[in-house]
Amino acid sequence: MRWVEVAGYIASSLVFLTFYMRRMVPLRLVALCSNVAFLTYAFALHLAPIAILHGALIPVNVVRLIGAWREGTDDRRSGDPRPDVAGPSRYLPRRSEVT
Repeated sequence: MRWVEVAGYIASSLVFLTFYMRRMVPLRLVALCSNVAFLTYAFALHLAPIAILHGALIPVNVVRLIGAWREGTDDRRSGDPRPDVAGPSRYLPRRSEVT
């Protein structure tokens, strides 16, 4: 197995891992690691669409990570930035957030 294949499997595993994460800060950190791994993979194999996608996702993840740190959204109990929200409805916006 070549190193580039290992990079691809690591990148794919990191994306898979993000779907199991509940807290925003760790999710963004793992997503950033995934972006870097996919960029390595894409540049090694000259895969422009993958390089463009993950190159564009890095700033998005950085901005969201900084926002999560600033807002203190790393709620350890529910994974929700709004600590007063519990249950499945925590994934829906508040009525006041919908315009």
